Amino acid sequence: MKNEVDYSAIDILLAAYFAGEADSVECAQVEAWLKASEENRKYFEVSKKAWDASGELGAGKTFDTDAAWKKLQDQMHENPERTEKAKRNYTWAAAAGVLLVIGISSILWLTRGPSLDYETLAMTSATDVINDTLPDGTLISLNKNSKITYPSSFTGAQREITLIGEAFFDVSHDATHPFVIHTGTMDVKVLGTSFNVRAYPGGDSVHVSVKTGKVQCMANNDTLVILPGEYAVYNKGAGKIRKGNDDDPNRAAYRDRIFRFNNTPLGIAVQQLNDAYGCNIVLKNEDLKTCTFTTTKVFYNEPVENIIETIEVIFPGIASDTVGNTITLDGTGCK
Repeated sequence: MKNEVDYSAIDILLAAYFAGEADSVECAQVEAWLKASEENRKYFEVSKKAWDASGELGAGKTFDTDAAWKKLQDQMHENPERTEKAKRNYTWAAAAGVLLVIGISSILWLTRGPSLDYETLAMTSATDVINDTLPDGTLISLNKNSKITYPSSFTGAQREITLIGEAFFDVSHDATHPFVIHTGTMDVKVLGTSFNVRAYPGGDSVHVSVKTGKVQCMANNDTLVILPGEYAVYNKGAGKIRKGNDDDPNRAAYRDRIFRFNNTPLGIAVQQLNDAYGCNIVLKNEDLKTCTFTTTKVFYNEPVENIIETIEVIFPGIASDTVGNTITLDGTGCK
């Protein structure tokens, strides 16, 4: 919570940082604080603007950054241990003037919140896949029952969005401004690449698969890098990330309805078809789920009925029956 942080301690540290008086350790401390949350980063940006507007106020003075950082660490980590450190001399009169300037940022931040710099937008899909472009030129395909929130313009050190559900991203390359997706349990960070993220709230995992480029997945203390043809799965229960080779060509077929089937279990194929076409294909015989569906034919956004007919040809023991939007597959199985 923002109101639980004493921003005066942060302001002292930032004052030294902005004034160019922070040493390498203190600079690292500021960077650690920045990485701790998106909220911290936005507060930093607001404070920097206030500092720049203040001119040279307080130039040439030093600040008690050791005490400020210790105070901030105690708040962030609830560490009961306090160690005495040698403190440098500083002039509180000058510091008070500087903190007044940055303190204005605190007041604005606490009263107006993160919307101070830009408007937060949302893209929500219900029954259809949405294809759109983000402010930085990143292309996105948002699957059904999904939502992303993003700023009207990316102005910070990172391009950050929040995803609920599933989306395919073709990220516009920007080496100096990484693209970060927050899913609630795992963060995904890239510079410019194409990949799919599946992170539905009701699911027990977050799944990322890479088409091109390199993707960094981060959750708790785990960090994993995956390359094209690989996937990463974060198990919410275990709190761990694992990766493997992604041999499913239909992972993101919901966006273009291009399907390839090679030893695909029929149960999985049916789920993918239902997802992409919004239909209701039902396997009446549970044994059909394990039948492996293989065909050299590639289906390029064809009617789902064409794929059903191919299944019936490959498996003579399976027959379909269509009533309304429901297609029932029944039969003796793969034998």
